[in-house]
Amino acid sequence: MKESVKKNFSKGVKKYRQFALIQQEVSENLKRLFEKAKPELPVLDVGSGLKSALTEFPQVVTLDIAIGMCLEAKKYFAQVVNGDGENLPFKDESFGSLFCSFSLHWMDLEKALKEFSRVLKPNGWIFLAVPVYGSLKRLYTAWNTAYEEFYGEKDRLFSFPEMKEIAKIFVFLFEPVLIFVQDFVRYFKSPKEAVNHINKTGAKNPFRNPRYFPKQLVKRFFQLYKDEKGYPVEFKVLFAVGKRR
Repeated sequence: MKESVKKNFSKGVKKYRQFALIQQEVSENLKRLFEKAKPELPVLDVGSGLKSALTEFPQVVTLDIAIGMCLEAKKYFAQVVNGDGENLPFKDESFGSLFCSFSLHWMDLEKALKEFSRVLKPNGWIFLAVPVYGSLKRLYTAWNTAYEEFYGEKDRLFSFPEMKEIAKIFVFLFEPVLIFVQDFVRYFKSPKEAVNHINKTGAKNPFRNPRYFPKQLVKRFFQLYKDEKGYPVEFKVLFAVGKRR
């Protein structure tokens, strides 16, 4: 999966700002929590994408697994690292705070959170925003229903992590300061427009190569996907702020 994530997000660079509307909104919300806490510097932004939300702050190091994102980020930051959140290329206790928005769900939770703790100084701050189970619920339900009607089985889709799973690891490694869940949704006039606001960011299904599906299946998916307001793209996001134990 990791190689697919690298490739897909590197390809998503050109369209990311245009289509990653909810992702950018979530990052701005997390940044406000960061600003209120006034945490110690330097700060590491893990999975920063092409432009971290922390552009106006000094002593920010950005890290992303997708080389395409890193090349774009160099326009805004002096310290840009192409690396893996599960194996951070930094010494122990290197950072006063860590910021991670809309990227932890692509990683092994335990490996990544242990690495986050390792590179934080004692009592260092951590700021997380993670889409969790329940995200893209209507899209997933509509697609799997149509897929099962056509093929007799459900498709293999990306699985968002459970809130309880994240919280269990988080409270073991960090002293919680704030934990809450917030729903984000945007409606689109056409199903293609809605799907583009997922796929064009690089967030494609990592479990299979691109393929063409029968028109009848796609048409059925479109029928099932629509609700009274249009075609929704919805994310359930867990926000967690804490300090390293």
